[in-house]
Order: sequence, then C-alpha cells, then structure tokens
Amino acid sequence: MSDPRIGGIATFTGFVRGDPGVIAVEFDCSDAFIEDKLNEIAENLKKREGIVDVKIEHNRGRLNVGEQIAHFVVAGAHREEILSTLADAINRVKEQVHVSMREIRA
Repeated sequence: MSDPRIGGIATFTGFVRGDPGVIAVEFDCSDAFIEDKLNEIAENLKKREGIVDVKIEHNRGRLNVGEQIAHFVVAGAHREEILSTLADAINRVKEQVHVSMREIRA
C-alpha cells in the first residue's frame, strides 16, 4: 500500500481459540456470498473521509485451534479514522456476514 495519503495501517487477525474441549471449528457458507459481502463492506468503509484502503479476508471450512479465521487491514491518513474504521469493519462482518460455525470437540 504505497500511497502518500497513508499515515498509518492497522490490522486485526482473529484465530480459533483453544476453549476447553474445542479442537477445531467449521465454517459453512457460500464462497460467492461471503466474498461479495466482504467486498461490499470494504467498499462502503473506503468511502469514509481519510480512509485509503480496506481489505477483509475470512477463511472457510475446518480450521484447527490456532489457525486464522479472519484478517482485516485498514489504511488511512490518521489513527482515529483508521482505528474506528477497523472496529466497524470487524463489527459489520460479525453482524452482516452470516456464516454458520460449528465447534468440533475432542
């Protein structure tokens, strides 16, 4: 992200937690649906003042404890805009991307 408007980049990566008895989780959803929705959320957030770019990735299928579930990147001019947009991106994915998650236990 080489752009003179960028003053900072913030990221968040979510992982499968090792809650007692949990060995993995399985995410079930339509690949086309989730990609469209993630792109829609990112494009809407990029319209904010001071935000240069937003990238969102969400893995699917079976993920073992410690594996990455989702990754968010927000680039912008100032930390206040960047951090609030990062938080909004995470919350919007939680609220708007309906992915079925099943815990797999030992």
